[in-house]
Amino acid sequence: MPQKRKLALAVLVFIVAYALFLAAWIQIKPFYGRSITQASGSLASWVMKADLEEVTQHKDKTQLTIAKPVQDRLRAGDLVLDLQLSVAAYSFNVPLTLALMVGLYPLFQWKKRSLLEAVLILVATHMLFVSSYLLLRQYVAFGQAGLISPSPVLKFSLEFLWTFTDNLIVRFEPFLLAIYLWLRNVPDWRLPTDM
Repeated sequence: MPQKRKLALAVLVFIVAYALFLAAWIQIKPFYGRSITQASGSLASWVMKADLEEVTQHKDKTQLTIAKPVQDRLRAGDLVLDLQLSVAAYSFNVPLTLALMVGLYPLFQWKKRSLLEAVLILVATHMLFVSSYLLLRQYVAFGQAGLISPSPVLKFSLEFLWTFTDNLIVRFEPFLLAIYLWLRNVPDWRLPTDM
């Protein structure tokens, strides 16, 4: 097939795929958001030695209740954090990302395994976003309550991880995954060894 026809087919596939993925994503997003928040919230709470009490989904917003047991000489109880997270904050690029991966298929013929890897990287990126956000929020709240002795280095590291994930990785994930797929599927892109 001539290159111009391949390019025209790729553009057509991208447009149709984007419309389909967008329509499907509107239906899937609440379930996806709840699943990602449940898994990431459990992980972040386990790291902070707290309990993920409840996760509820309201259209685009996920509400979490996290409790940390508190005990001193006189009393015992829980410090409760109620947090809210927008699913769109980290997943707004999903239809575009999937459409770009499918749209570029006529040009590059991605391997099925590479496509699966790219989708897993996409999910892992969203889990990193939610986990780092929840770790940071818990760390700050528990430090302010005097339950942990805060470290400026650890606080800066958590802030950097969440900000980097939010401002760079999530915003550019369609293009990062397209580059990943291209690098994974180029037959031999390494430099020659006989130089």
